[in-house]
Amino acid sequence: MACLGWGLSKWGKAPWGGGDQAAPFIASIKPACGSTNVNINTPIVITVCDDGCSGMGIDCIRIYVNGTLIYDGTGLTLGTLDDGFQAPCDEACSSVTVTTDAVTGQTCYIFNICCLPFDCGSTVTISGTFCNLDGDTVSIGDCSFTTNPCNYISNIEIIDERHIVVRFINHMLPNPTLNGALYDAASWSVIPVSGGFIDADPIRVEVVLVEKTFLPKTVILEVSPIRRGAMYEVVGDPQILDIFKQNLTSVGQSTLLARKTKVDNLIFKLPRMYKKRINSGSEDDQQVVSIWQILATIGMEDERMSGDY
Repeated sequence: MACLGWGLSKWGKAPWGGGDQAAPFIASIKPACGSTNVNINTPIVITVCDDGCSGMGIDCIRIYVNGTLIYDGTGLTLGTLDDGFQAPCDEACSSVTVTTDAVTGQTCYIFNICCLPFDCGSTVTISGTFCNLDGDTVSIGDCSFTTNPCNYISNIEIIDERHIVVRFINHMLPNPTLNGALYDAASWSVIPVSGGFIDADPIRVEVVLVEKTFLPKTVILEVSPIRRGAMYEVVGDPQILDIFKQNLTSVGQSTLLARKTKVDNLIFKLPRMYKKRINSGSEDDQQVVSIWQILATIGMEDERMSGDY
């Protein structure tokens, strides 16, 4: 223990004394300063320790989150430390734990701070002041972290007049039982908006093809033919959830101008081909363009342009 001399009084700090030789220190902050993509419900855990002989002070403790005083130690004792939490961080799981090392005498205060959910895509700042009974202080300076992005469509792309790629900023909750809206064609709309060269009617979303991976981030919408020159917006149901179980929101990045693509040109050059569904009534009810047809056409184009490769 960093304590010299015969006492802690001002007299004890004279040349024949030593007093408390150590100020408190910040042992850890979680999430770590500078962290990114932190879950909006993550608690903040601050550990403050003291190696000195005077012991940690309580009355001076102040903790701020986003500039708001969320912990005030004024008038508290060891038995009432949990009473210092204030809104919006006075949730039931907020607590203070005190530990003392029997060998070194080091005392640590662990502040587990549970706040109301932070905003997605936001920066959270943490600051605070702590002291020992001898008046030495330590402060949390420039410390912040950013929360995970909101759940929104990051961009869309036309494959051809019947297929639209939708990409999300976050990975999506993959379980069809918990996130059935992601897989349901009725959850999706492709509606005409201003900004195009011509007007158009809404088109139907017929099939939703979800990326086959552990954490999907992309879907392909199979739609009724879009009208070239029209501007469309892809809208998903808010009940479509990402891995953070956030509802889908719109940030204006899901519009496209319908146009003819290279894939449309390739498909136009193919002979009509159909894939018949088992027990279907008509062979025309399931027209499918396979990747092999497209690759075959690419080969044909290569032959036309350069001959043998």
